[in-house]
Amino acid sequence: MGDALLLAVAAGLCWTLVGTVNSQAARRRLQFFALMSVGTGVTCVGTALALVRWGPLFGGEAPGAARLLWVTPWAGLSASVGFRLMQTAFRRGPHGIIWSVGQSALVVPFVVASAVFGEPLTGWKAVGVAAVLASIALFGASQRRSAPRPPPAGERSARWFVYALGAFACLGMTQTLASVPSHWHDWTDVAHLRVPLLLAGACVGYTGFAVAYGQRPGRTELAFALVFALAGAAGNITAFAALDAFAEFEMVGAFYPIGVAVCLLGFSTYVHLAYGERYTRPQMVAFALGLTGILTLAFGGM
Repeated sequence: MGDALLLAVAAGLCWTLVGTVNSQAARRRLQFFALMSVGTGVTCVGTALALVRWGPLFGGEAPGAARLLWVTPWAGLSASVGFRLMQTAFRRGPHGIIWSVGQSALVVPFVVASAVFGEPLTGWKAVGVAAVLASIALFGASQRRSAPRPPPAGERSARWFVYALGAFACLGMTQTLASVPSHWHDWTDVAHLRVPLLLAGACVGYTGFAVAYGQRPGRTELAFALVFALAGAAGNITAFAALDAFAEFEMVGAFYPIGVAVCLLGFSTYVHLAYGERYTRPQMVAFALGLTGILTLAFGGM
């Protein structure tokens, strides 16, 4: 169990680094879409080379692989829209709260699995989902800039929370679509295609935005794209290793909430140290409530 927890923590820290790239892109006014187009493209190629089992894929030993094209790339495309909305929110409001709202989208697959696929939403899971949703509502009720330094002229706007909710919805759709193959009867991802296909969809989305907005990556964007690609690749590798480790204890569902909890704590620490962001008391309650809900999803009912 110790190895599984360490891998989950490692994955969460990698996701924290992904969050800092998004945050710095907003603070530095970087060409975000060009940056992410390069970053997801490099990660897509890297994971395709490292993860995909080409032999079974072309040898006819991966039946149903084509079905992934109907859901997984669309999950990546939805992610590109979600992070596009989050980037707008980052330029208008407190990064710690916005990241927390976006990452809380992990509750959406739980609700959809219960409503659509008939999976039982146990008492503890229901409590966890309710706590996370309550934390988002509390964040919304306490909207105000928490950083001591004022934002640039013309950038301060209460609408940041609307964009954060949009990111929550899109990222929830991403996680739901990505989880659909897990509900297919008698199917496994023999060729390990899901991660590269998801990244391919995201790359298409970011590239489309980059073309529409006339963005091209400069040296700074390329440097941040490299950091994103390395963090993304490391996150995927540790995530798969953690899933395998938790599977030995029949606790696969615990991995993602643990990783997100670590990510939230790591990113909140980062924005506090780097930007001086501080939570008000209602926001501290909201953050603690959300974190408790996430951990309840991971360990409730054990």
